[in-house]
Amino acid sequence: MLDVVPGDMVANAVIVAMVVNANHQSSDPFIYQVCSSQTSPLSAIKLRDYSHSYLLKNPLIGKDGNPINVVMPKCLPTMDSFRRYIFFQIHVTFEGWLEHLQVMNRKINRVMHLVEVHEPYIFFKGKFDDLNTEILRMAIRGNEMEAKQFYFDPKSLDWDDYFVNVHIPGLAKHIFH
Repeated sequence: MLDVVPGDMVANAVIVAMVVNANHQSSDPFIYQVCSSQTSPLSAIKLRDYSHSYLLKNPLIGKDGNPINVVMPKCLPTMDSFRRYIFFQIHVTFEGWLEHLQVMNRKINRVMHLVEVHEPYIFFKGKFDDLNTEILRMAIRGNEMEAKQFYFDPKSLDWDDYFVNVHIPGLAKHIFH
């Protein structure tokens, strides 16, 4: 399960925490976890499905001006299983095609680097306790205007809507352009 929270919710939680704790003098600081793993976890498979669906409807354009073909990626449970898959599916497939292998090897190395950088998040099995953050949310519920303006409850996240209409289009526009 992935623990995903939109940046604006994290920023809102920081602002509310500063206001709520502005006059509290304590040597033991509160730790607030703005997280979704307890209340609204997201599976890697769902994230894959959202990405695949979005890219089928809104294909990225390659350097040649043509849409990039999108295939359904595999979700593998461990980093070791990912490495084995890459080795057998790609290295063995291109054995004997030296010139193509060099190009593919650079692409494989780039993918491997991305997966290794994100490994702690992709294969993380823990869940974060957000009790202090829930108490923080309760502290502003009395003021409806502030509660609306500084909303940060991940239980309300509609992952379908968020990923298909916000997150992935943002990545496509600002990262993958």
